[in-house]
Amino acid sequence: MGAATERSPEQVLEDGLRKRKDGLSPEPGRRRDTAFDAATSRVMPITQVWKPSQRVQNITIWVLLLAATFFSVAVVIEELQASWYRLPALDALNSQFFGSQSLDLVLKSTVRPGGGRDVVGLRWNVSRGARRPDGLNSMVCLINGELPGPTIQALPGDTIHLEVTSSFDGELDLTFGGLAPSSKNIWAAMGSAQKPVTAGSTKIYEVQVPSDKTGTFAYRAASRDLTACGVFGAIVVADPAAEILNGTVDEERVILLNDWLPSALASPYEPSTSARPPASVLVNGKGAYNCSQLPPDARTDCASRLGKSRPHMKFDAGKVYRLRLVNAGTASGISVSIPGTYMTIIEMDGGQKVQPKRATSVGVLRPGQTVDVLIDWTAGGDDEFIVSVEDDAGDATLSQHFPIKVSGFLNRNAQPPPPRHRDLLRLIPLS
Repeated sequence: MGAATERSPEQVLEDGLRKRKDGLSPEPGRRRDTAFDAATSRVMPITQVWKPSQRVQNITIWVLLLAATFFSVAVVIEELQASWYRLPALDALNSQFFGSQSLDLVLKSTVRPGGGRDVVGLRWNVSRGARRPDGLNSMVCLINGELPGPTIQALPGDTIHLEVTSSFDGELDLTFGGLAPSSKNIWAAMGSAQKPVTAGSTKIYEVQVPSDKTGTFAYRAASRDLTACGVFGAIVVADPAAEILNGTVDEERVILLNDWLPSALASPYEPSTSARPPASVLVNGKGAYNCSQLPPDARTDCASRLGKSRPHMKFDAGKVYRLRLVNAGTASGISVSIPGTYMTIIEMDGGQKVQPKRATSVGVLRPGQTVDVLIDWTAGGDDEFIVSVEDDAGDATLSQHFPIKVSGFLNRNAQPPPPRHRDLLRLIPLS
């Protein structure tokens, strides 16, 4: 055996450091099981613990980019009120995020194959319940759980068979027809000579529609307080074959307007809430009360529906709409205006045809009065549906605005019509 080779202290130190380093290093092909290196006392980067695949990274990036783009476009269109085209998805998004409600009450077609008369059978249950018609929590009257009540649609010659059951204390009776008493009143004050409906009981109304009558009518409770509470609705007797102004109506809608005093604001010392000035206006049972005006001592809660959450209407450019306006209130006169387009007045008070007149504002509709107008949009930009409530002196005591959203391609060079008001009392009836 040969003599051992002497090593210098420097070589011994170098060999020791090399062995120490080799002993702490992981074997080839083996990964550390921990994100913490005990030898170096350093925390390893998270990318060394778990690193997503390139495909996952690409999908995540695209999803984030698409979401950011969609919401950016939605915000820009909403803020700029662009109306050259409005996606239904954006309206749904607005309703989901801001709680905006639609005011559109579209009538179904009443065209009956083969024609002929029919019996329109209806069953109603009238009750009370807590609702937020204008954002203010109040007790209201409901017909089949709805406010306002269901719209009755019939054709000339039909018989309306209505079974009404009351689920609250007190007496209930319904009346049908317009304001002006006349022997030609097609509803003949049905029900006024019969016993009213009491709690838990049922009453049957039968109304024979004359074969030569069409138009817009209103039903309501005989009691003003119950009408003010929500027992009201529209009756539409349509003429399917009618062509108005040599044009075709693409869609018909009912717009029920009523002055509204929430029960939460009514004084317990007053026998009737219908005599109080209204606090807001309802359009088809929905409104937008300003919660900042709520009295400090009011024992109720209020959910604001101002701004983006305000109830709205939607229309399509290029279509012709027939709006059947009904003042379903109890005390106040109501005027309506749409600044961005003309309304052509064609009928009023239950089918009384009048000489057509165009206006951006019509009124005053007294309680129970009806008026039918035609509208269409040719000018660009969204609009507003403005409802003004007037007192007996003719002074406007309350005015509320509801957004109108117009979809489709419009003539953006067209100018809105000049303001023009039409007084319903000055309209000329047609024989």
